[in-house]
Formats: sequence, structure tokens, C-alpha cells
Amino acid sequence: MIMLQTTYGFADARDFLSIMRLTPGPCSQVEVLTDGEDEKEAAQAMKALILDLMDDMAAMP
Repeated sequence: MIMLQTTYGFADARDFLSIMRLTPGPCSQVEVLTDGEDEKEAAQAMKALILDLMDDMAAMP
């Protein structure tokens, strides 16, 4: 299980529409919640994805 939590609520990280419903704004904190056999690896992969997305957004004109 991988869930994302913001001040706006929770989202299943495997469900794109669930993530879109969170609508976190700029400077929002996102907490990654994991559970299961590979939870550490899943949390690290999600962190890397979020940081990559933030870099891409920062590079946008």
C-alpha cells in the first residue's frame, strides 16, 4: 500500500484520479505512507518521483 497525505486528505498513490483530487497547492507538504513487504523501497521510489516532478516544474517557464 502506498498512500499520499496532504492537508486536503488522502490519496491512493496507484490511482491517478485520487491523487488529482488532492489538489495540493504550492508549498504543500506531502506525506508518503507505505505498508507491506517492500515499504521502504516504495517510499524511496515515491520520494524520488516527487522530487523529479518538483525539478521539472521548477524548470518550466
